[in-house]
Amino acid sequence: MNAEFPDTLFYRGTPMSSSWELTGLLLRDFFYAKDAAALSQCVTAMSPFFSQEQQITLPAEDWRETEYDFNRLFIGPQSVQAAPYSSVYLDAETVLMGKSTQQVKELYQALGVINANENQIPDDHISYEIEVCLLLAKNSTTPAHHEALCWFVSEHMALWLPLFVEKIINNAATPSIKAAAMLLTNWFGELKSRVLL
Repeated sequence: MNAEFPDTLFYRGTPMSSSWELTGLLLRDFFYAKDAAALSQCVTAMSPFFSQEQQITLPAEDWRETEYDFNRLFIGPQSVQAAPYSSVYLDAETVLMGKSTQQVKELYQALGVINANENQIPDDHISYEIEVCLLLAKNSTTPAHHEALCWFVSEHMALWLPLFVEKIINNAATPSIKAAAMLLTNWFGELKSRVLL
């Protein structure tokens, strides 16, 4: 997973095969956004996938306000309201870098995935997990990748992602962040149906 942003390790120059895959990449970029300009760019690219009602509210969006909301929810400096790390939801201690982070890191190592931000951003960040799902789904024709995808979706992401989305929806003050949370729910729903096939 590349520290730089949109063109990451797995998808550099790879054409998108579906709107579901493109949506996943846009969500990955949204949750990894660094500032108001990046948020605006991500939301603009995602907006065709939003509901009609959500699209109406976006043109009036104040991106500086959205950046403040994004930081309050996901980054800090104060206690975040929707931590973007699975370990916060899955580990009994609700701390970063817990047992579930180690499990995710072991999966990445088994797949040969290298985190360019190792020891800077925990491996269980939502952006990384979305990208690994995309990688596994793209390669799920091999039994090992399909098995890893089934475990990752059913035994890992399904246990924490709904809680994460709920916290976003309950605490977000800006329409674009709420729209992104709903899009993440829809994207993950399709991912689960792909795993069950």
